[in-house]
Formats: sequence, C-alpha cells, structure tokens
Amino acid sequence: MKREAYKSLDPLHKWREAASKSLGGLSVIAFDENMTVLLSDGNPPRAPDCAPGQMIGESLEDVLPEELWQRTAPDIRAVLEGESRSFEMPVSDGEAFYCVSLTPLREEGAVVGGVLNSHEVQQRLDAEVDLLNRTGSYEAAFTKAPIGMAMVALDGSLIRFNPAFCRLTGFSPDEMSRMKFQDMIEVKDHDKELALANRLFEGEIESYSTDKRLITKSGQLEWFLVAASLVRDETGTPVHLTVQIQDISAQRNLEAELRRVAGEDALTGLANRRRLELTLEDQIERCRRYGEVSGLLMVDLDNFKDINDTHGHSAGDRLLCFVAEQLIERVRVNDLVARPGGDEFAVVLVGSDASRAGKLADELMEHFDAVSFDLDGKPVSCRASIGSASINENTLTIDEVLSEADRSMYEIKSHRKSK
Repeated sequence: MKREAYKSLDPLHKWREAASKSLGGLSVIAFDENMTVLLSDGNPPRAPDCAPGQMIGESLEDVLPEELWQRTAPDIRAVLEGESRSFEMPVSDGEAFYCVSLTPLREEGAVVGGVLNSHEVQQRLDAEVDLLNRTGSYEAAFTKAPIGMAMVALDGSLIRFNPAFCRLTGFSPDEMSRMKFQDMIEVKDHDKELALANRLFEGEIESYSTDKRLITKSGQLEWFLVAASLVRDETGTPVHLTVQIQDISAQRNLEAELRRVAGEDALTGLANRRRLELTLEDQIERCRRYGEVSGLLMVDLDNFKDINDTHGHSAGDRLLCFVAEQLIERVRVNDLVARPGGDEFAVVLVGSDASRAGKLADELMEHFDAVSFDLDGKPVSCRASIGSASINENTLTIDEVLSEADRSMYEIKSHRKSK
C-alpha cells in the first residue's frame, strides 16, 4: 500500500497531534505484518534521510537507525508471532541509550502487526545516580524528579515518596502516608504483583518494569509504567522496595486509537476489509468447533457509478455514509457491518442460519428500493443488490464464504436488471 493510502487511515489527525505532544520524549510506531509503518507519533528515532512525515508507508528497516534496526529485527519477528519484548541498548555515541518495548497489535484476538515504543534516555542513569549519591545530591534529585519515586516497606507501606508520586496519583502526602502500595493496584492484579515481588525476594530477578493500571484519587484507573527494585543491606537481607511510576495514559490511549484506526474504514467508520476477514475467520472457527451457524450478506449499490459521474465523488461519499447508517440501524448489535471497499458493504450475521440471512437480504433490498437519499434537495435512489452465504461447520476458508456471497449477489443483481 502506498504512503498516501496509509495516511487515509488517519481521520483524527488533530487528535493524534495533541496526543503526540503529551508523550514528551516517548514515541510510538505502529506497523503491520509486513513491517510497514502504519502510523507514527511522538519523536521516533529515525534514519537521517527520513523526515518525520515520510515514515508512514515505509519499511521499518528504512526508517529506523541501522543499529536499532539490527538489534530490534529479531524481536519484531517475535512480536508478529504474538510475543512482547523489551530491552535497553546504548546509542553509538555511548552517552545515551534507547529504552524499547514491543507489543503485538491485535484485532479480534489475531496479531495484525505490532507497536514499537521507544524512549531515548540522555546520559547514563547509573552513573548519574552514583554521582548524586557520592556528592550528597540524591535527596534533591529524589525531591525534584519529574517521575514518581517511593520507598515501599516489605508490607507495602509507603515509607517515603516524592511530590511527583503524589501529583501523578492525586493523593495528598497525608493520605499517601496512611496507604499501602497495593491499595492502588486492582484486586485482580494482586496475585500477579505478589508473584513479581516473590521473584525479587528470592533473587530470581533484580528488578521489573511493567505497564499497570493504578487506582488514582479520583477512583479512575490510569495507566502507568511501574518499575520496582529490591534494596538489601550488607548481609543481603531485604530492606525495602524502590518504586518508580511514570504516567503513560496518553501513550496507551494512542495505542488503542491506532488499533481502532487499523480496523476501521476511514470514510464511514464501519469495519474495514481487514477486520471483516478477521471476524469471518473467528466465525468459521466457532462454527467448526461448536457447531454454530452464521451468515454473510454482501451488499452492492446498483447505481453508484452514475451518482459519482453525475454529482461528483463528494456526493458519492455522502451516499456511502448514508447507506452505512441505514445498515447499522437494521441489524443486531452483535452483527458486524463492514465496508470492504468501493460501493460494497458486508454484514456478518452472528448465530443466523441461511433462512434468516436470505430473509434479511430481501428485507434490506425492499428497504433500499423504497428509501432515497436527499442530495441537496434532490432525491437519489439507494437501490442495492444483496446476496447471502451461510457459514457452518463445513465452511473451510474466508475466500470460500466471500465467493459464495459474491456469486449470490451478482445473480440477484443480474435478475433485478432483467426485470
């Protein structure tokens, strides 16, 4: 797909610009299964000859610095298999390093690409901390740090915390002093948190870093990057935990938006071809495994080319949006309405046999024969031909069910023309 086509997937450009600014030094790059950049936000590392606006539609290999690409390529392939990876690597000048995390981009449970988050950290942090300790400046650094920092007792009590920790969570210092860190963790995540703490105590790991939703003063769950390490005394006995938190809600919201845009038709807001195929794949598997039956309708507008030629593409786009709204109003909430492309629409009927699919196709054709679209005061026909196909335990492939629905639709179109 050309770069321009990828840009057309992005109907919320202004929203994304605002989100990008809130990411600070973080960057997000979404890519598909071919390692082609779908969307990019923040301040991503990039090849010297690739400007920020030129990344979309290009190969990751071409837009990432060579050293980062060489280190990242094996992990990207693992992400496309459904794994998550994270690592740190020094930049060539030795004075900074990238913190990189890679997670699968999923749609309807299937991996359709990945998201690369990177953050270039200036200076060597270990050396800085060591220097601050030796010069007695650690206290000032702790107090003024922009990220939340806390000393947590072995029972979870918050021994010390900096102003940023209070600001990010919304709790006052007095409230914080009477809390335990686990009070901010969802109950369903308590066992997972305890397992990580046990691994620290037993020496299996020296630290951990994970994305986690914390309960803030407002009662809302917000996304944070939580890093923790265990401090021991000279005898090796655990003393307390050091916990750092960083607000990544904008980043997570952006990732969710990237996933939505990747599966959405930019014009109508319906599911696009990718999401349609993933849904059909899921329905075929459910029918094969549980003996369910589903249906597929294929909708084709009869006179769309004439409208485009006579009134222009803008009028055609408005008609497509009108048809999309009509379809959504006349199917169930759990049915999927999609626009695979052009003037074609599809409806996946979950839990519907062939008779219901055929009946609904007839009802929709009657509706579109009767309804008209108001184009600047002039009524325009929305006449459509609709074919149907059944999905059952004997259905083998997506192509099979799509071809059956297409054949049915063209037979009906030919029959309606002959009338």
